[in-house]
Amino acid sequence: PPAAQLVTVRLDSAGGNLVALAPRAGGAMSPIERMENLQSPEIIGPVTREYVGQLEKERVTIRFRWRTPNAGGRR
Repeated sequence: PPAAQLVTVRLDSAGGNLVALAPRAGGAMSPIERMENLQSPEIIGPVTREYVGQLEKERVTIRFRWRTPNAGGRR
């Protein structure tokens, strides 16, 4: 979403984790949930508030798995 930044992305053969700073953690989840090649995105760990310059943002870690052919159709 606008005003969000990716901090880290870690990928492996099963899926990955990403850490983002966004005005709201839920706003960072929405685009991930719509990606058709990913499944089971979830927020893991605490959501913390931080200041980036003068802006308050939420740091969120999202874990997801790669969608496999037998995992069903699009979400």
